[in-house]
Amino acid sequence: MATLPLPPGSLANSCISFISITRAFAGASALFTPQLAGQLFGIPIYREANIIARLFGVRDLLLGLTLWIAHRRVFRARAKSDTAKFAESKRDLNAVVWMGLICDSVDVCSCVIAVMAEGMEGRAIALTGGGAGLFVALAGLVLRRL
Repeated sequence: MATLPLPPGSLANSCISFISITRAFAGASALFTPQLAGQLFGIPIYREANIIARLFGVRDLLLGLTLWIAHRRVFRARAKSDTAKFAESKRDLNAVVWMGLICDSVDVCSCVIAVMAEGMEGRAIALTGGGAGLFVALAGLVLRRL
């Protein structure tokens, strides 16, 4: 079993845990407290636009939770020395990481467009565009190690 990737304590595992927890937290905050989440991210969310924040929130909450669950399935299969289940759960984890990477890449592009067209600035750039860019980089690192 020593040749299987994703040993406990590896950098890839730390990245997956960071992405899943951070994404789920950001998603839950946007879903359940959209105006507070908007303040946190430096983007004013007016009552009329709460639905937009909630649409973003549910996406990120579910992506974060799905990543966490897929990651745990890999560990369970590894612990049971079940090579077939490990391969299946690793494919599932790979697919979830790709989904997040695609969403985050679109988010980075959206932030670039917002900066150029609408003058997005400051904390909003750092936390939305910077956060999405960080997730893209971490997901790329994870995919190289899967």
